[in-house]
Amino acid sequence: MKRMTKSAAVLVCLSLVCTVHAAVIVNWEFNDKAPGQACVLGERLIDSSGNGRDLYAGTGTDLPEYWESNPVYGTGSAINLGTGTDEMVFDAGYEFGDGGPAAGSAIVIGGADSFTLEAMVRLPTTNTSSSNYHSIVQTPVESNKEIFLRIKNNGNIEWVLDDGPARMSMTAAVNLHDAKWHHIAAIRDYAAGMAYLYVDYVEVASKIDPTTADLTLATQDWYIGSFFNSSTREFKGSIDFLRITEGVLEPDMFVQPRILAAEDPNLPDMTIGIEPPSMNLVWTPAAEPNVVISSQTVEVASDAAFENILNTFNLGGADRQVTLNPIAHNRLYYWRVNTVGTQDGAVFNNTGLTWRFQTADADTVNAGYWAFDDQTPGTVINDGDKLVDSSANQRHLLVSQRAETTNASYGLPCYNYGEGASLVNPASVFGVLQPGYDFGGGILAGTGPVIPADNGSLTIEAVVRPETRTDGGHNTVFAYQSSSQDDYWYGTDKTPAYYFRVNNDGKVRFTFTNFKASRTVTGTTDTRGGWHHIAGVRDTAAARLKVYVDGVLELETEDTTLDGKDSIPGGLAAIGNFYNWASGTRTFNGTIDFVRMTRSALTPEQFVQRFELPTNPNPADGATAVPATYTLTWTPIPDAVIISETVVIATDPIMSQVVKTLPAANGNVQVSGLENSTVYYWRVDTEGTDDKGAFSRKGIVWSYRTPICVLKVTDGDLDGNCIIDLGDFTIMAGNWLASEYE
Repeated sequence: MKRMTKSAAVLVCLSLVCTVHAAVIVNWEFNDKAPGQACVLGERLIDSSGNGRDLYAGTGTDLPEYWESNPVYGTGSAINLGTGTDEMVFDAGYEFGDGGPAAGSAIVIGGADSFTLEAMVRLPTTNTSSSNYHSIVQTPVESNKEIFLRIKNNGNIEWVLDDGPARMSMTAAVNLHDAKWHHIAAIRDYAAGMAYLYVDYVEVASKIDPTTADLTLATQDWYIGSFFNSSTREFKGSIDFLRITEGVLEPDMFVQPRILAAEDPNLPDMTIGIEPPSMNLVWTPAAEPNVVISSQTVEVASDAAFENILNTFNLGGADRQVTLNPIAHNRLYYWRVNTVGTQDGAVFNNTGLTWRFQTADADTVNAGYWAFDDQTPGTVINDGDKLVDSSANQRHLLVSQRAETTNASYGLPCYNYGEGASLVNPASVFGVLQPGYDFGGGILAGTGPVIPADNGSLTIEAVVRPETRTDGGHNTVFAYQSSSQDDYWYGTDKTPAYYFRVNNDGKVRFTFTNFKASRTVTGTTDTRGGWHHIAGVRDTAAARLKVYVDGVLELETEDTTLDGKDSIPGGLAAIGNFYNWASGTRTFNGTIDFVRMTRSALTPEQFVQRFELPTNPNPADGATAVPATYTLTWTPIPDAVIISETVVIATDPIMSQVVKTLPAANGNVQVSGLENSTVYYWRVDTEGTDDKGAFSRKGIVWSYRTPICVLKVTDGDLDGNCIIDLGDFTIMAGNWLASEYE
């Protein structure tokens, strides 16, 4: 980003004592926007110390983002940085061009100045590059002067002070690559001639500091999240705050965790399986020295942002329990206790920590059943539509259209598994389970199908017709993923998730992942181009993962993910897609007849069973040049007593434009009166009985095309076979004789 000229009005400080607020030199808390928003190039990030030392965001195309902060230290946001040029810069006198003041005065660390630098940071569990160092703060070298605090590639902390003639460099042998929040304090104690490092309020390193000259100049900038002109020193992680304070602070003077809040909920965060209709919420009110609580407010919501508050309880300072009644099945509830009071006479009003619990499923057998049978083939699917879960758990999916594609629609089902509809071209939509989404009419979407520790067995089965794809992607049938932030902090396939898909070679894949391991089993059959029943089974009793195609076990492997813990993916569940895979290479290209999820390890006999239907059509499916007058034949349903067969002929593939309905028998029917140059679709509907009882079944839809012909009856093609031959003269003669003897 092009530098702006410094304002002439900027005060150039020669030591720390010129700071307006003497104790705190600068305090960047990164609460400028709510979590989930991104910075704009050059935007102002406020210094909350009151000294006006605001940062500007970004020096290139990459920009910081606002993520969730450490809740123990209060509400607000943290700034998240990647390995690109998304740093933030304090440039004294910088003109932001936003109508506000220029950035405040330069930060000059004098030769005799003591100071304390604190930061709250969080790093992923693994470093994405063995050479990458995570710079928290740096002053670019000028006249051989430099300060920096960074996390090395092995997770150790490095703290450097360089005044030109002398240099202090120290390292604390701790590994901060653990996806946890850590408070870091780096101290220069000029009077003692020492430097110190603290992690989480505990001293972890100290060293003699030989520097005596000024450590920074008035012309030096301060880089947050990077080293100037270095691509291997970009901070990757989140910074909740960065504060620099005059003097040597003791740990009890560091930024402290927010402790004036309720704690010890009776349910650990994200407890699952709570049975309706009611729940007692219990906690311990804030209890610190000299604290007087005047009131508490318990809020219960259906969302993490508490935008949809379901219940509010206004309580006294000593209360510690409320009864939430009613609660519904298969819901995720968020709750917190906000506290108002005083400590040492100072008033506080603190928002409580957020806790969650999930209620039990109403249907404890079928976790979800998306059959699409409530729809009519040919119906177009639009934004905001609902893909219905017919189980009692109401895991209805919210449709959002992918802008670059045409709409999905409902099509004909695979009639071997019943009537209704199928989901055609789900690649063009996101069908996502948004817990608590209000579809109207009192219908709320259920929460994601988590896997409890006491019953981790699972079967996902579907009937699908995958298409061959050319983009190298894979056809996702069902996925319940980790969140993108979980992947960021812990790595892909390192946190709870599971998905079921058809790979681009047509082979079925089932993957189950948690903090312990990631395990995959992949079948051997190419399922592209036709209807197939596929199933992925997790059998915790046998510690096996299995995949089936058309009821036949393809492959199984040991399930190494068993860890005795609840498996709770942090993201969202979806059909036909990965919910956060914007590239489109995980969409399902083809047709899905149904998806069913069962909370047990089913055997093939327990899968949704296939019906027998008429087979062996003549003409063959897709045949051409079939005469308009023709005898259609087929093999009737085997091992059944056939009561009736009916042939239905239409001019469209979803059989909505029916042109003939003909009674048939013994696997054949004579068809006449059709047009040439036309594609016809036909099926055989059958009524009868078999070993399962009476049935009425629609048949598979086949097609054929009549001859492409420009001849008409008026041209002499009386038998409609697209040629004028002896047959036409025979008809003509017969018609003449009939007319002569009338």
